Amino acid sequence: QPQPDFLIESLRLDGETTVDGRTYSFAAAAAGLTNQPQLYGRPAEIRAQLVGDATFEVHALLDRTGETPLDQIVINCPDLALPAASLGREDSIALSLRPGNTHLWIGINLSGDRIAGTMLLRQSGVELTPRVAEKLGGQRLADNLALAAESLREIEIQVDLAGPLNRPEWVLRSNFGKNLSEGLNRAAIAELQYRRAQATQLVQVQIDKELNKFRNRLATDEEILQTRLRLSQSEIEQLGKLITQRVPS
Repeated sequence: QPQPDFLIESLRLDGETTVDGRTYSFAAAAAGLTNQPQLYGRPAEIRAQLVGDATFEVHALLDRTGETPLDQIVINCPDLALPAASLGREDSIALSLRPGNTHLWIGINLSGDRIAGTMLLRQSGVELTPRVAEKLGGQRLADNLALAAESLREIEIQVDLAGPLNRPEWVLRSNFGKNLSEGLNRAAIAELQYRRAQATQLVQVQIDKELNKFRNRLATDEEILQTRLRLSQSEIEQLGKLITQRVPS
C-alpha cells in the first residue's frame, strides 16, 4: 500500500512552561500527522495536558481523509480555579462569591463550514454571602438572603451552538435563574412575614395605649360621678321635682 511522503506516526513532548508567572508541567502526544491524509486513510490525533494550579486537557481528531474536513475537539478543565468576587454596593446590598470547585468542559464538532458544540460549566460548593446596609434591613435581611442562596450551592450552565461557522445559533440553559428565583421568593416571603408581624405589633401597641388612656379616663369619670352622686335627702327630692317639671306628662 502506498505511504504518504511525510508521516509522523507517533510523537511525544513533555516539559514545563510558565503562564502568567505560574509554572505548569505539560505532556503532549500526536499521531498520524501527514501532508497526505487521504492516502494515509486515518485522522490525525492530538492529546495534550497542562497541569499546575489547574488542569487543562485537550483531545483533537483532525480528519482530512474525505472530501469534507471533519474536526472533533474536546477541552476539559476538571478543577478550574476561579477567583472570589464581590458584587453590588456596600452602602446598599452586596454579595461575596466563592466559586468552590469549577469544572469546564467544551466539545466542538466542525464539518466543513458548519459547527456544532456544547460548553458545560459546573460549580459545586459555591458560597454566596449577602451583606445588607442597616437602613435596608441589616443582618436580619442578610440572613434571609443567605437562606435563599443555599439553593445556589450547585450551579450548572450549558451552552449549545449549531449552524454555519460564521453565524451559529446559541442556546443557553442553566439552573441558576430558577434556583435564584425560588430562593428570592423564599426571602421575600420571610421579609413579608416579618413586616406583617412588625405592623401587627405596632398596631397592638397603639391599641393598648388607647385602651389604657380610655381606662384611665373611665376610672377618673367614675370617681367624679361617685363623688357627685353623694347627695343629701333634700337634694335628691329637689332633683326629682326638677326632673318632673322638665319631663312632659
